[in-house]
Amino acid sequence: MPVSEINSSANIFSQELAFPNKTGDLKEVLLNNQTITVEEINGNYVYQGDILINPNTEGEIEEKSVGRSLDKWKWPNRTIFFTIDRNLPNQSRVTDAIAHWEQKTDFRFVRRTNQRDFIRFRNGNGCSSNVGRQGGAQNITLANGCSTGAAIHEIGHAIGLWHEQSRADRGRFININFNNIERGKAFNFETYGQQNTDGNEYTAALDFGSIMMYGPYAFSKNGQPTITRKNGSTYTVQRNALSQKDIDGIERRYANVSSWLTNNRRGASKGQKIIEGKVRGIKVREQYGYGVINAAITRGTISSAWTTTNTRGHIKSVSFSNPNDYATGIEVREQYGYGIIDVRLISQNGNKTPWATNNTRATRVLRYNAPHRKFITGIEAQEQGGYGIIDLRVFVNN
Repeated sequence: MPVSEINSSANIFSQELAFPNKTGDLKEVLLNNQTITVEEINGNYVYQGDILINPNTEGEIEEKSVGRSLDKWKWPNRTIFFTIDRNLPNQSRVTDAIAHWEQKTDFRFVRRTNQRDFIRFRNGNGCSSNVGRQGGAQNITLANGCSTGAAIHEIGHAIGLWHEQSRADRGRFININFNNIERGKAFNFETYGQQNTDGNEYTAALDFGSIMMYGPYAFSKNGQPTITRKNGSTYTVQRNALSQKDIDGIERRYANVSSWLTNNRRGASKGQKIIEGKVRGIKVREQYGYGVINAAITRGTISSAWTTTNTRGHIKSVSFSNPNDYATGIEVREQYGYGIIDVRLISQNGNKTPWATNNTRATRVLRYNAPHRKFITGIEAQEQGGYGIIDLRVFVNN
């Protein structure tokens, strides 16, 4: 049965809670050698309402369209082993949520036999999950009031997603109205950066349509919104399905990094390695009689300076006008006795621009297909063996 038929109400459990109508004591615990504030309820450390924290964890957490970054928190091969407790009511919530994840992503859910790391779906006081793979058994709890959409949300946590409104750049998109927040609950509205937990934005803008987004009245003490858009208006959340940006974020986080892909050409100046991140623009232009290849990298709200490698040739320019666009291919080939550097761009809506061309002497071809599964995350320009080396770091979703 489609998820939308099961969970059509947008605001049911728009703020999932591990222990509804219960409060606990605020405590500071160590997570990844950093002190964070949590609420202790029934011996559990709860963060942002439905996230269960295992303190004194070695390493780091991350994932979200906002997401968790270190590989140790990822599920190998995008395969998640699971069990469903016999006493969990309405088990179709779990199976339908799993079917939705499998339909929309490359994740596969397999009934556990003897695997060490797995998710156990069980009954509980509310809706809850850890963030990322913990090692060993970890619980997703679903009380009677937790919908199929809530199950999709909690699986998102277990795969590695934080709440959307905890993005470090959320100030560009939303206001947090602390005067309307329940006493003792303000810590739930800190960004992961403020809490020193790990996280990264894998999409360019906050997604109000994310299934991981808090509702505008989360933890409200007076019926007034705790979260609004920048213009002061409220918004509607949904618990029907993963948004496209949810899918894009988790795919980029779980992408495998290929080895550096190299093209050799003469005439390149020494260059520096660009920080890894999403490529949002490549410009090819002429400067002082040389061709200059510049790449702009973005990661959240941080953008590196343009980094340059010089090659001779006639220049054309290309760059992104939309911050959600990204490069899906670079081709180096020979045409009419010249080397051609072409950059293929793709936008969020799938529109492709024509190849943008720079003529330089070059021979090796570098190109890849399947634009929604592979994208460029870094460029390095350096000198090696008397040749200029342009290396491309590519994420590949297997």
